[in-house]
Amino acid sequence: MGNYKPNLLLVHFVEIDFLEHTKGVFSQPVLDKLEETDAFIGKLIETTKKVGVFDRTSFFIVSDHGFTSVEKQFRPAVLLAKEGYITLSKDAKLLDWQAIPFGQGGSTAIMLKNPDDKATASKVVELFEKFAAKPNSPLNRVVKRDQLIKLGATPEAICFLEPAPGYEINTELTGELTEKSEKYKGTHGGLPTRSELYAAFIASGYGIKKGLREPFTKNIHVAPTIATLLGFTMQMAEGRPIREILTVPVPKTRSKR
Repeated sequence: MGNYKPNLLLVHFVEIDFLEHTKGVFSQPVLDKLEETDAFIGKLIETTKKVGVFDRTSFFIVSDHGFTSVEKQFRPAVLLAKEGYITLSKDAKLLDWQAIPFGQGGSTAIMLKNPDDKATASKVVELFEKFAAKPNSPLNRVVKRDQLIKLGATPEAICFLEPAPGYEINTELTGELTEKSEKYKGTHGGLPTRSELYAAFIASGYGIKKGLREPFTKNIHVAPTIATLLGFTMQMAEGRPIREILTVPVPKTRSKR
């Protein structure tokens, strides 16, 4: 920073994510790494003072997701195989499928081999809805196609499965339907409805209002906000500058999308 004084410096702290997955959301290793990360951010701020750019530097601390604790796993592919929608060989190799989960962790999309097979789509959605309605089900809810479109989720999916608290989705084709999670203690990738999955957003410094608490924003607004502070407009961005936190002028002209 002292040699080049960049207009934009991005630093990715990856260790916290790894530790929350493997050790748990509020585990001691995570808290220790947070302290270490905080100290490193402090060094960055002090460096801007030493090189004389502090007064014209904006600082953003952001994340792309929160975390939820995990104790157990749920394998929807095992249920689909049991109902005949997935065909396996004697040595558990995938031979054929009509419906299959896509993506694991905090949620999963259910995809069809034949997207036009409305009859199978209806039966599979009903299968998971009935499963979610059972007492102590590992499924919290089934999000149908019309809701997915509103959320902007995977357009090819016939539905999304959101696990119950304490569960994560595992896409393995064999094994127990549910079992204790040995490898992972935390996960993300869930639907944007649980507060523990909200991302962090802190902004300070040049061009930022002091003492303002913005209750909610979206990650798609972060880049356009930074662009405004750098003096240009991201015309084709889906997000917008967060005017509510800025003290600098925000251009009014933007391309419509």
